[in-house]
Amino acid sequence: MSPESAVSLSSLLCAFDEHELQDLFSTFSCRDESIANFLKRQAIEFEKASKSRTYLFIDDQSEKGIAGFFSVAISNLYIPEVTTDGLPVSSINNRKKLDGYRGKRKGAVQTNFPVYLIGQLARNSKYPAACLSGKTLLDSAAGVIQDAVQLVGGRLMLVECTEDLVPFYERYGFKRQNFHVDADSFREESLIQMIKQINNHICFDS
Repeated sequence: MSPESAVSLSSLLCAFDEHELQDLFSTFSCRDESIANFLKRQAIEFEKASKSRTYLFIDDQSEKGIAGFFSVAISNLYIPEVTTDGLPVSSINNRKKLDGYRGKRKGAVQTNFPVYLIGQLARNSKYPAACLSGKTLLDSAAGVIQDAVQLVGGRLMLVECTEDLVPFYERYGFKRQNFHVDADSFREESLIQMIKQINNHICFDS
């Protein structure tokens, strides 16, 4: 039986003991060990510190437990003014498009842009895509971000992924970047950054 909707970790923390949740998290596995480790070792602490928000698809009709999950957070996209060779990285017009208002602030080129970071997104390796697709996970994460946008605004979504996942995100409108977010990232290894501008409706087409 496929799980129907994501449940927030915050609501689970109100209903269950942390040790019970850790037992539930132990049912999750995926090919990216760092993602599984985030869920098992950091998700609760990040939730309690309001560092991120995690949402889980739970299949309570089988022993498979967590079918998939995603985490979202607020982060920062840094685009340096020039390269190490002194060449411009991005035009003022491009920076203005990212900001939605201006490419400079107080005469200085704008280098920092607030983003909604989809920090983690994965399906349990025990589940086939027919039960919980990557699109469903991504749509759900985008829906959470859309709710936040309606309340406080925002223009950009960011994902950090490995090379093999670039085609997946490109399929849904993310564009590859060659810049780096701030040091407050979910994973330490070098990952490819991809951004997508948030529109009024950001559910993805098939």
